[in-house]
Order: sequence, then C-alpha cells, then structure tokens
Amino acid sequence: MSKLTEYQEFLKNKVQLSAGGGLDALNLHSSLFPHQRDAVRWALARGKALLVMKFGMGKTRCQIELLRQVQARTGRKVLVICPLGVRHQFMHEDGPAMDVEFAYVRDDTEAQAAETPFLITNYERVR
Repeated sequence: MSKLTEYQEFLKNKVQLSAGGGLDALNLHSSLFPHQRDAVRWALARGKALLVMKFGMGKTRCQIELLRQVQARTGRKVLVICPLGVRHQFMHEDGPAMDVEFAYVRDDTEAQAAETPFLITNYERVR
C-alpha cells in the first residue's frame, strides 16, 4: 500500500458522518432555482446540514424552503435566529415571494401568540 493510499484510508476512518435521519423533499417552491433546489434536497436528506453559499446565491430562500418543509411535516412553529439587519430579507422580500409570513418575536409570550408558525428573532434576543 502506498503512503498516499495509506493516508487516504487514515483520513476516511477519521471522518464522522451523522446518521441521516433526514426528510424527502416534497413540493419544493416553484421559485427556487435549480442550484437552490439541489441544496435544499441535500440538506433535507442529511437531516443536519450547513449551507455555505456565496453572496447572492439565495441562502435566505433555501432557509425558508427548509423551514416550509419541516413545518409542513411537524405542524410546529419554526424559528430563525439571525442578525437584525437580515430580518428584512425574510419578512419583506423572500418570505412574501415564497408565500411565507414571518412574525418578529422578542420573547416566548410573543412566540406563543404569533398567528403564523414562521418566527424570526435576532441574536441579541436569545443571549
């Protein structure tokens, strides 16, 4: 066995992958571009995933679609925690474009009272 092959085997044995447990992508929103659909399908199938995409590639839309998929299956409220400046993108741009209404919540009481299952707050609120 060559040193390179030996090293590749060593690395392969070090990599720990989570045990799936994900979801099938059902009825993805029609506004998603092909690369966004692929990212959402991949993340859903994994169950746990980090989407790393360049600026302008549609991370927010991917996140919203992931939320839609999870909420549709669980029937529970879902929460986005993000920088305050990003809230506008979810609430006034991509959310409405994807037929999703977000409620900005500052505490548990507001979260419980929200009429939409899609909640959003900023980092400072959850410290």
